Amino acid sequence: MSGGARASAAVQRGGGRASIAVERQLRRWGGPGLLGYVVVAIVVGIALLLYFLDAHTNAANGGRLSGRGTGFVLGEVTGITAAVLLAVVVIMAGRLAVLELLFGDLTRVYVAHGVIGMTMFAFVSFHPVLYLVGGLLFGSTFLNAAHVLVPFHVVALDWISYIAIAIALVPTMYMRLSFEWWRAIHLLLGLAMILTGYSILIDNSAFDTSAIPALRDYLYVIFGLATAAFIWVAVVRRVAEPKREYRIISTEFHPEANAMELHAEPVGKPARFKAGQFTYVDLLDNLAQLDREFESHPFSIASAPGQKQLSLVIEAGGTHTKRVTDITAGGDSRALLHGAYGRMVMERPQRKQQLWLAGGIGVTPFLAMAGELAQHPERYEGYDVSLVVGVDHADQAFKLSELTECAGHYPGLHVHLWDRRQRGLPTIAGIAALIDRDIRDHAVMISGPEPMISSLTDQLLAAGVTRGQIRSERGIGPPGKWHVASPALRYTRAVTTCFFGAFVLSVVVSTISRALAG
Repeated sequence: MSGGARASAAVQRGGGRASIAVERQLRRWGGPGLLGYVVVAIVVGIALLLYFLDAHTNAANGGRLSGRGTGFVLGEVTGITAAVLLAVVVIMAGRLAVLELLFGDLTRVYVAHGVIGMTMFAFVSFHPVLYLVGGLLFGSTFLNAAHVLVPFHVVALDWISYIAIAIALVPTMYMRLSFEWWRAIHLLLGLAMILTGYSILIDNSAFDTSAIPALRDYLYVIFGLATAAFIWVAVVRRVAEPKREYRIISTEFHPEANAMELHAEPVGKPARFKAGQFTYVDLLDNLAQLDREFESHPFSIASAPGQKQLSLVIEAGGTHTKRVTDITAGGDSRALLHGAYGRMVMERPQRKQQLWLAGGIGVTPFLAMAGELAQHPERYEGYDVSLVVGVDHADQAFKLSELTECAGHYPGLHVHLWDRRQRGLPTIAGIAALIDRDIRDHAVMISGPEPMISSLTDQLLAAGVTRGQIRSERGIGPPGKWHVASPALRYTRAVTTCFFGAFVLSVVVSTISRALAG
């Protein structure tokens, strides 16, 4: 290795160690996920602070809020909150590295994206209702106050923006969508954000936000960043984002595990990743890329870094899996890899005693990590790892023989099979007995179906494992079934449904009342 290359590698290792140190400190403070929500709350809080500071400054001179009533003020507060959260949601779709640091990993970023998006929808649904309440409290008749809820009666752009938000979010909340539709429909949020920004900052005569200089400038920055993020996601990233090209050698379907595996070799420089990470993949219909659809999908990387061939795994099922089969059937197909994501890697937990819990196809990141242990045992001296693979029956265990072979090369790796047909659903007490370890001393990594992750996480916390010791990786995309989605998503959806229902009912009553009146 040349001197320049050694220096570059040293800088990268130093940067990696710094990132790990920051994440470990964040986990001591309550976890990166908590920090992400705190940052979002601060961004919203600054906007509200600027709003109320202006009100306080102008109060003595009969400022804009004097005499307008609590209902009107709450309407503007919820509207400002919704507008800022809308911009934040669009920014979070950009898959920026800083988001992984704030929320823990990319899968948690997507959960937070859902929680914040639905919270935004609740605020944007309820804030016009508060204008109605404010008008009634201020002495207006119901018919006069209700005009704000009659469709397109006040600000047409706001209604168009709201409809775009509803079209983007309502189907994801109540329907089971494919990953392709789920992602495509979210592009409407970018359009809604641009319309909202134009409405409240440029063409706004109905509300006060554009008349407060400090708040207006702050919102210009927030919406400017969101617009840049939207352009990056919708246009620029498809062309300009660094990618690595791979030639697909073979495709293998594993019916027992319901998994599709691609074996690929790099064309040029190989992708850089850590064992346990995943990547987004564009499959090319032909070498000229004429029919490329720019539909990148998340694939797990099941091979360890440094191997000549790369193993990419996706759960079988749906139209995308059929497309994978069709594209790769002719041989010499190509794939473009967009970066490496995920923070569920061995080096990040401070503890060398680790417990890996895998459910079904969720074993793929652990395949890469087990391969890394087997290939480079000198790098991981002192690591004691117990891997528990949970399946409905033993035949479903994905590449169990390969994991056992890795354990033969690294004595500190212990592979256990949890056969649910014989043992029932996995429990932490049962797992502790199976591996014969005190799990309270372990860093725990969980990858698999949402119900398994939620159940085992609750049991780990009850058993005395701290939240900072637990890392998990959920599937990216819409929940397959809402009753097994993460608790944060389920509770937020329930609250948002109530606010959305109240808004729809208020619009119907207001519209009918004004129509009957004349």
